[in-house]
Amino acid sequence: MKKNILTSLLFMVAMLLQAQTIDVNGTKMLANQNNSFPLWLSSGSSVSPEYPVFSISAIEFSIVESTEGNNMVFSRVLEITETQTVPEGTTWKIESVQTANQSFNDSLNVLSEQLDSVLNAPWTPIYQLGDMVEGGIVFYVDETGEHGLVAAQEDLEGTYEWGCYGEYVDGADSTWIGSGLQNTMDITNQGCATENGGITAAQAALDAEINGYSDWYLPSRDELYQMYLNIGQGGLNANNNIGGFENNMYWSSSEISNSYAWCVSFNNGNSFHLYYKYYSITVRVIRAF
Repeated sequence: MKKNILTSLLFMVAMLLQAQTIDVNGTKMLANQNNSFPLWLSSGSSVSPEYPVFSISAIEFSIVESTEGNNMVFSRVLEITETQTVPEGTTWKIESVQTANQSFNDSLNVLSEQLDSVLNAPWTPIYQLGDMVEGGIVFYVDETGEHGLVAAQEDLEGTYEWGCYGEYVDGADSTWIGSGLQNTMDITNQGCATENGGITAAQAALDAEINGYSDWYLPSRDELYQMYLNIGQGGLNANNNIGGFENNMYWSSSEISNSYAWCVSFNNGNSFHLYYKYYSITVRVIRAF
């Protein structure tokens, strides 16, 4: 009787000590070693539990292509209880295994905490205000952090009239961020003339070739004001006038009436200056990236 009990105890101990293995692409792999996980599996890989492992916990990430390279985006948490293959366009991060006396839910709680720490981490955009990007200084970044607007590092040489004094320009009255290019095109498409000779501020912007780029344009009023705030004398984000602006008035591409257009004072940030279109003042061009 004692021998049977001892045999049973030894069998139980042996079972407890039995190696926990999983099958990865047809090869058995020890899963109860500290250096086994996390284990990354690429698309097309297969994985399955081997007794006494009953289930495998994993996180699936989708592979998203972008101009900056491939990014991983969290997709779902998986409980793998039989042979499964990593789908195309995804990757799996194998986190842990569960035996008969362990719960997948316990493992899931751990995974959820890990995911929360990642998903709720502070978001950092790819580009920051003041960065040098694609020929200019970043003064505006959109909600994706991947795109925005840059200003040329210097003013255009000389000063320019807005043009079209005494007439309305069809469509050039937008002031919002993102409207500068269309305003500029509307001004030049109308063939605006100046009162004192020379080309208009909008035409000078389109003609500019700076740092290898030729798609510059005249900023809208709100775009120009963002330049003042973020890289000009406005001094936000510790970028106090890194754009090297003069304490002058700068033309925007936003029209007010047949006689006036908006400009921004880089002396005090007043964006509600209306100047006669025949005034000749400073121009700083921008482009989108």
